[in-house]
Amino acid sequence: MLSRTLLVLILAALPAAPPAVPARADCPAPGTVIFPGLTGTVLQDSLRARFRPPVRLTYATARDVEYSRIDNHDSTLTGIYSGFTAHVAPDSATARAEAFAKDINAEHTWPQSKGAGQLPAEADMNQLRPSRVQVNSARANYPFAEIPDQDTDTWYRLSQVTTTPDPAHLDEYSELDVNASLPYGGRWEPRESVKGDIARGMFYFYTVYRAEADAADPDYFGVQKDDLRTWTKTDPADSAEYARACAIAPYQAGLYNPFVIDPTLVDRAYFPDTPVRLAGFTAGPWDGGVRLDWRTESGSDHAGFNVLRGTGAAEVRLNGTLLGPGPVYTFTDRTGRSGAVYAYVIEAVGRDGSRQRFGPREVRFPAPVMRVGPNPARVGESVGLESAGDQPVAVDLYDLSGRHLRGWDAVPAGQWRWDGRLDSGRAAAPGVYFLRVRGAGRERSLRLVLIG
Repeated sequence: MLSRTLLVLILAALPAAPPAVPARADCPAPGTVIFPGLTGTVLQDSLRARFRPPVRLTYATARDVEYSRIDNHDSTLTGIYSGFTAHVAPDSATARAEAFAKDINAEHTWPQSKGAGQLPAEADMNQLRPSRVQVNSARANYPFAEIPDQDTDTWYRLSQVTTTPDPAHLDEYSELDVNASLPYGGRWEPRESVKGDIARGMFYFYTVYRAEADAADPDYFGVQKDDLRTWTKTDPADSAEYARACAIAPYQAGLYNPFVIDPTLVDRAYFPDTPVRLAGFTAGPWDGGVRLDWRTESGSDHAGFNVLRGTGAAEVRLNGTLLGPGPVYTFTDRTGRSGAVYAYVIEAVGRDGSRQRFGPREVRFPAPVMRVGPNPARVGESVGLESAGDQPVAVDLYDLSGRHLRGWDAVPAGQWRWDGRLDSGRAAAPGVYFLRVRGAGRERSLRLVLIG
């Protein structure tokens, strides 16, 4: 009979059973836009604050959960890189041991040496995947990349490791290129069907654990993010990836991988210059107002533009409906205050509700344009004063020699009319006349031509 002490030691050495299956998390529907309107670092910070999980699972327990519940389908685990499979009983209390005995261990798609070595990052199942042991070892901590086939040194598929892949199954291989001239001495390309899954896990990890990642290696993410972005587009999230993200969430405080839910996040968070790029944007005084001109180089995913005018902390939208389509745009603001300095911004609005801002361009709003018309006018024809404002003005009429012919006092500029007659009541003769208009602290001279 075993002693009590020996029995306690044996029980302590056995793997702990996974925690009971928690209630399923409420995942948003696929395609739900998360933090609409935010882009760039503001969006990254918001995602980090919302989706970084607390420490809930140990690394050991996370692997037991992953092997027995998350990635166990019909009692089978499948290696993420090579498609190698192994039988592990679902809900097994010894899932880690069973998997390892059958050549499966845990791959940190974001390597432990690059910032995933401590909790909660180490046990975050959004970036943990089953992998054949030899393939996991071969990947090491090489960054992900798209490798030209002629540069690939070793190919991995199922249990096969080869330098001469089967041409009929090229897309089913993961690839390794070891080259001292590369930034990290090598690079790793996953098989085609899982590239997007891995990429979304990588964007997730760098977003929520950026401090740990940058402390370990601030350059690691940058050398691969362009290829990762491409993979999220060529291999979008499917129903299986969505189901996996939602199955993980209850074990991680109800938090799912948002990059699986919202396909716009990668571009909005890390490539905020898309979907719109400008070829130019100018703003300046024009015809009594401020005219904005801009042209887009690209913008297939954007719905239109807003024009915003700011003074200090206040900002107003000037257009009633979105401006479009382009690629050439013009907008004239005639509602500003003469002499005020305004900051003009144009805002591209994505079809997903995201916003991109361009500017500001600072412009001093010009004085209102004033015109007399019609000009030329026929003798006896009524002439009016056109103005962007209606402040009272004084108007005096002179002939070409400078002789005063008629005057009006305190007339709203937009309401001044002349019937073509002089103070004597006679109709003015054909010729050139001048109007002197005074008001709002300014004086203007306008030329008027009468024809017979």
